[in-house]
Amino acid sequence: MNNENSKIEISTTTVFKGLLVLVVFWMVYVLKDVFVLILLSFILSTALSPLIDRIEIRKIPRAISVLLVYVFAGLIVYLMFLAVVPNVLTQIGSISQNRNFYIEEATEIFNNAPDPVKEGIRDLPSKIRGISVNGFLSGALGVFNGIFGFITVLVLAFYFLIEKDAIEKLIVHYFPENYKRRGTRVLKKISRNMSLWFRGQIALSLIIGFISYVGLLIIGVNYALTLAVWVAFTELIPIIGPILGGIPAVLIASTDSINKGVYVILLYVVIQALEGHIMVPQIMKKALGLSPVFIIISILIGARLFGVLGVILAVPVGSALSVILEEIHEYDKIEEAERKISN
Repeated sequence: MNNENSKIEISTTTVFKGLLVLVVFWMVYVLKDVFVLILLSFILSTALSPLIDRIEIRKIPRAISVLLVYVFAGLIVYLMFLAVVPNVLTQIGSISQNRNFYIEEATEIFNNAPDPVKEGIRDLPSKIRGISVNGFLSGALGVFNGIFGFITVLVLAFYFLIEKDAIEKLIVHYFPENYKRRGTRVLKKISRNMSLWFRGQIALSLIIGFISYVGLLIIGVNYALTLAVWVAFTELIPIIGPILGGIPAVLIASTDSINKGVYVILLYVVIQALEGHIMVPQIMKKALGLSPVFIIISILIGARLFGVLGVILAVPVGSALSVILEEIHEYDKIEEAERKISN
């Protein structure tokens, strides 16, 4: 009788835990905008934390160290803005003025494509010409929300950085006493992976953007700087990013000459090979150790729940889940070993 009651109690506990997990996921989905901002703040703070720690060792107060890093990073961004943005805006304006020409040329080039693709391409000119004022206002609102979100991330990250291991302490505080040590260990692993991912992703984006810029200049493609900046941005999107980044360059090069279009395709094939076989294994895979299948599944889920940001954040979130699952697996093995010893 006692055994039966014990089984019922375990079953009830399991159901309760399952419902609790579902409630947490539901809350994350409902508050996904807030969740994404907190996650971005966490990633930024983990990326900057090692640098803050090094400065703090020199007897500089942590708050001052954070301010110094923010000021230095802001100065770098400002100098990059002065060097790159004016040229990019000029090139974007030129592309916008000639958009109908590029669309029509691209449509002509792809006339031999399958019928569904051809129909979609032929509709592009009318769709772009028909952009409404509402669309413009929606875009302007999106930019405003983006700026507000960016400032929020910087402010949250600042407060996370001022107190060392602030997030770990905050979360572990609510753990039962016998789980606090394990919780701290897991959160430190997650923080380490997030930091490695962020720094690795920034390095990849800068390297790929620079290689693209040099390659496009050598080939003689118009708007090389703007296209390279676009490639660097799309590099943040795992797996499909390089393809999305290369499409505009191929289209613009092809409107000049078919040969240029072919050369650009070859350029991005080489870049993709370098990225996939040399840069990503060295920078990302060793740090995170995630399989391609796991990454693809994470991307699909992220895209469905959070859109473009979900795609970009799929890898670090997937890495965090991987760490948690590994810890659960290790805990189960320890429990099983203890049961065998007790028996």
